[in-house]
Amino acid sequence: MAVGARDHLDLMLVKKYAGAKVDNPIVGNSMVEPEKMYDAMHDFARMNLNMLNLQKKLRSTCMKTVAAGIQYRKSREIAPAAVQA
Repeated sequence: MAVGARDHLDLMLVKKYAGAKVDNPIVGNSMVEPEKMYDAMHDFARMNLNMLNLQKKLRSTCMKTVAAGIQYRKSREIAPAAVQA
């Protein structure tokens, strides 16, 4: 992907705004402190990890409960093996 003006309109806009400087003092004042943001991200990641671990334990418990409640039935009668004397 090329960077730069592709047509006459883009070229005129580039010329117009090439020397423009943006001074936005609100951005510096309203910015969240990096340490606070990292702490929030860390808390979110730990909570997500705990939820995944809890979900894994819950799934395992449910599978064990379902498996314990299954009643197996014979699909056919099997004749006892002949006993040789």
